[in-house]
Amino acid sequence: MRWTCPSCQQPLSVRDDNKGLACQNNHQFDYAKQGYVNLLLADQKSSKNPGDNPEMIQARHRFLQQGFYLPLVERIAHHVNQRLDHVLAHKIHSTDAALTTLTLLDSGCGEGYYSRELAALIEQNIALYAFDISKAAVKKAAGLHKQASAQAVLQHAHSDKGYDFTAFFGVASSFNIPVQANSIDVALSVFAPFDEASVLATLAPNGIFIRVLPSNMHLQQLKSEIYQQANEHKAPKPLLQLQKIAQEHVTFTAHLTPTAYTQLRAMTPFNFSGNKNDSSSMNHQHTPQEQQATQPMTCDFILEVFTRHDNR
Repeated sequence: MRWTCPSCQQPLSVRDDNKGLACQNNHQFDYAKQGYVNLLLADQKSSKNPGDNPEMIQARHRFLQQGFYLPLVERIAHHVNQRLDHVLAHKIHSTDAALTTLTLLDSGCGEGYYSRELAALIEQNIALYAFDISKAAVKKAAGLHKQASAQAVLQHAHSDKGYDFTAFFGVASSFNIPVQANSIDVALSVFAPFDEASVLATLAPNGIFIRVLPSNMHLQQLKSEIYQQANEHKAPKPLLQLQKIAQEHVTFTAHLTPTAYTQLRAMTPFNFSGNKNDSSSMNHQHTPQEQQATQPMTCDFILEVFTRHDNR
């Protein structure tokens, strides 16, 4: 267990009643029905329900599960697998299964798509710690994992190769990551805000941090339809406390049905900005004939890999 108490930063462990977590100072965090814990303190919230709302989460799930962004996940997996031996070098001589497990952190996990798909592409035992400031997002992610576990989908994908996959979900802030220091082998942030110092503190010896951001032409067709003048995405700000060891420009074209296009728009901030009169397409019921038509959508990303400067 890598979670820490958000109140006193002491390690959390499963309570004797198996209904939640507790630290040595007796701060208690109950499991929700879906299996996640809420580690977000009241003074870490900027609103009553921060983060993405349930409608955005549901739209994102419906869009992503169709595999449109799978090429991006495959490139993330490539960079993890390429560095797996180095990342786990400090564990390689251990005979303890817990110590030979890759510890994966999904910061700002949303509904969990990226880490869920990534786990199936990494040939290693994995312990996932996934969190988001949106309670609706974590509820969805934990529920999907619980459902998949019950159906043995994730376990089956790994068990064929002899690997285990366990996951822990929490509501938390990426600026106060409730994870033990030096405990994470791979930290992941896909389109999510994060605090560099907090990420750095979590990284284990030889750990890596993978950041994915939209590049210049990402969703350009959608932006052009919404805005009179569509601005390009700005270049990512350099990180000062982490050392960049790789960067890749990932670009491809997705061919979207009208329904998928509507789902894409609903899952992005574009749905709440731009041309307010362009809402009719969001509510239009597409005929079977219209669903046969697809439109191209540019998917354009910057994928960066970082490690500690000391690389210890």
